[in-house]
Amino acid sequence: MDRRKKENQDPDKRVILVARQRGAEGQGAVETVVAVAKSENEDSAMAFARKHVVKSATITTDEHVSYNALRGQYKVERVNHQINYVGPNGESTNQAESFFSRLRRMHIGQTHKFGNNYLDRYAREAAYREDTRRKPNGSIFHDIMARCALRLPSRDFCGYWQGNKKNSENLLTA
Repeated sequence: MDRRKKENQDPDKRVILVARQRGAEGQGAVETVVAVAKSENEDSAMAFARKHVVKSATITTDEHVSYNALRGQYKVERVNHQINYVGPNGESTNQAESFFSRLRRMHIGQTHKFGNNYLDRYAREAAYREDTRRKPNGSIFHDIMARCALRLPSRDFCGYWQGNKKNSENLLTA
């Protein structure tokens, strides 16, 4: 079965796009942003880059065709995983792959299911955990409490257990 053909694709499947800002040598990623899209295509990739990536940044991607359009707007380095694990100048997608690996483990080990309506929230939670994984638990706790103190109650979660469920997805729009 050729999954690239439209008739063989799952209409409920979503793609998570991730950008990770690299820190100093040996530090890993310092900031992670995510978005959920219906499919991995040029429009989604371009909308994500416009929203989250500054023009002077260098974007490292794999050889997927959806990232071709980025070349005209950004400096793009590509890694062909059929040939190399790391590109000729040391470029790699390891930071993104690390995020997806931990997101999969979160899915398998903790949540067991991500509904499409809440997929963006799970992805953002995984991104926050990635960004704070080297910090002490106490500072993470204080950061979360400070963020909670500055927010109004969530309309999506008020009455959740009484049947007040989110009716729509938060999808990246082009």
